[in-house]
Amino acid sequence: MGSLPTLGECEQPKDSLSTLGECEQPKGSLPTPGEFAALRAFKLAISEDPLRKLSNLSSSGDPCSWSGIKCSDSKNNVISLNFSNSSLKGFLVEEVGFLNSLKELILDNNLFYGTMPRQIGMLKSLQVLDLSANSFLGPIPSEIGDLISITTINLHFNGLTGVIPP
Repeated sequence: MGSLPTLGECEQPKDSLSTLGECEQPKGSLPTPGEFAALRAFKLAISEDPLRKLSNLSSSGDPCSWSGIKCSDSKNNVISLNFSNSSLKGFLVEEVGFLNSLKELILDNNLFYGTMPRQIGMLKSLQVLDLSANSFLGPIPSEIGDLISITTINLHFNGLTGVIPP
């Protein structure tokens, strides 16, 4: 996994959303360039999507209208990423840390693998983290303890080791 691009690298919208190229953001899109880059990286890290849950992520210019994504009432921030029971296979990218206003990250009952990105700890507004029933491996990142707004953490049925920090 590469490092997160800076917001300056993503500030200029590009012409086409169809390929979801690096840092592309549709004109008139309201979520921040960093959030758009995070959504793009999330989609690109999915190797299998048999139920086509992510198919509309390349057809609509407004990420707030995409299935599985909920934005704030003002539509300027992504507040929920919910792909529960979607049969998605892939890994969870570190760019998830760009979703600064995210309140819910619900990816239970999928086929996510690899390690949990430590950047989840950057999500200070996160209230619900449900990564249960996947294939995550390795230690639970200590940065999970930095989630100051968290009310629910569900990590069961994975290959994770360690404890959830206080």
